[in-house]
Amino acid sequence: MQINKVAFIGKGGVGLLYGSMIARALGSDAVEYVMDDARFERHAGDALTVNGKPCVLKSVRASEVTPADLAILTVKTTGLDVALKTMERVVGPNTLIASLCNGITSEQKIAERFGWKHTVLGICQGMDAVFLDGALTFTNTGEIRFGAAAGTNPATVAAIDELYTRCGIAHTVESDLRTACGPNSCSTTASTRPVWPTAGPTEAPRSRAPSSVAALFPPCARRLRSPTPRALS
Repeated sequence: MQINKVAFIGKGGVGLLYGSMIARALGSDAVEYVMDDARFERHAGDALTVNGKPCVLKSVRASEVTPADLAILTVKTTGLDVALKTMERVVGPNTLIASLCNGITSEQKIAERFGWKHTVLGICQGMDAVFLDGALTFTNTGEIRFGAAAGTNPATVAAIDELYTRCGIAHTVESDLRTACGPNSCSTTASTRPVWPTAGPTEAPRSRAPSSVAALFPPCARRLRSPTPRALS
C-alpha cells in the first residue's frame, strides 16, 4: 500500500510541522486537518505561515471527511478522547494510524477503538517547532521513532516507513520500541518512561532523511543530511 492521503487530528506545532513537510513533498491535496464542526468554524479560515512563508493547508469538517490512507494524531493527551471521536469517519477498513501525542497511553486507547492491525507505536523527539498566532517557526525537524506492537501488521510499518522516506522526514523504525526506549532517549513532553505492548519482529532499526530535506528546509540540512542510526540498548 502506498500512502497518498494523510489526515491529521491536531493542528498545533507538531501536526503543522510534519503536515507541511508532507504537503511540500506530495502536494497540498495530500494533507488535511480534521476538526469537529465547532473548531472548524473558528479556525478554518486562519492564515498560516511556515518559517515566515505563506502556507495553505486544508482543514475539513469531521462530519464531511472521507477515509484517509493514514491518520496521524498530534493532540495533547487531555484531548485524546475528543480526537478519537473526531477521527471516526477518517478511519476506514484500510486506514493506517500513527500517534505523535505527548503522552504514553495514546496507542492503547487508539487500539481499543480501532484495533492494533493498522496502528503503530511512535514518538517524536528533537524538534523545536513553535506555533503562535498563525505562525509556525522551527530550525530542527527532529525525528520520529516508531514500530510495531504485538498485533500490528508488518505491512503497516513498511507503508509508513516509505511515506516518511518519500517526504524527507527523519525517522527510525524500531524492532522493539519499548526496549529501545531508555529513560532519557525517548522522552517527549511527558517525563515518565513509556510503557507499551511488546512489539513483534520487524526490520532492523534505521534512520532515513533523503537529501531533499536540505532543499525544503535549509536550516535543518546539516543535521539531517547523514543521520546515524541509534544503537539499541
